[in-house]
Amino acid sequence: MKRLKLWLYFFSAAGVLLLAIGVRVTMNQIEFRRHGANAPGVVIENVCDESSDGTCRPKVRFRTEAGREIIFVSQTGSQPPKFHEGEPVVVLYDRADPSQASINTFGEQWIEPLILGGLGSGFLLVGGGAAYAIARSNRIREWLLANGTRVTATCTGVELKRDVRVNGRSPYRIQAQWLNPATSLVHVFESPNLWFDPRPYFNGPTVDVLIDPNNPTRHYMDTGFLPRGAR
Repeated sequence: MKRLKLWLYFFSAAGVLLLAIGVRVTMNQIEFRRHGANAPGVVIENVCDESSDGTCRPKVRFRTEAGREIIFVSQTGSQPPKFHEGEPVVVLYDRADPSQASINTFGEQWIEPLILGGLGSGFLLVGGGAAYAIARSNRIREWLLANGTRVTATCTGVELKRDVRVNGRSPYRIQAQWLNPATSLVHVFESPNLWFDPRPYFNGPTVDVLIDPNNPTRHYMDTGFLPRGAR
């Protein structure tokens, strides 16, 4: 569990960091567009990286307002090449430093902020969402321990949850059911995740479960009878 929490903190922190960088890059890009100048340009060739996947970046020539000729290679590329040799393009450049230039298309201008924002949001949703779920589960457990109604449920088995894996391991869960005498409805309960096989440590056919009397689906199975170190 401690290792899981560390991973959740890592995902959350990475998400916040990537989003912060994405916001900074976006603000810089907005400022660049506000104070930059447009100029007609032409793709003079595609510079392809033969050492990796052959990604090609367009090399562009344009002239500034002052008549200075500038040649630059785009920071973004694709395979196959997005632009062909001799294709006219619109260039956005920094008047104070014309070498800081890019092709003025949505993809060329905003691909980096979009990638950073998407990655940051993904990391934050994974880490923050899981951390919220754990915190909410802990709050419900604490409330049930203090205010819940204790009932005796019949154990129906122990299941290895193969659909859940953390660090290559799957948890066990004790399963039980209880007949509500007030409603004649059968309620099915599961224990919290147990990172060991609990069957050697209990023989009883029943287990105590704390339920919310107004909503028995909110429950916490009391596994205090298990070895303390194993829990």
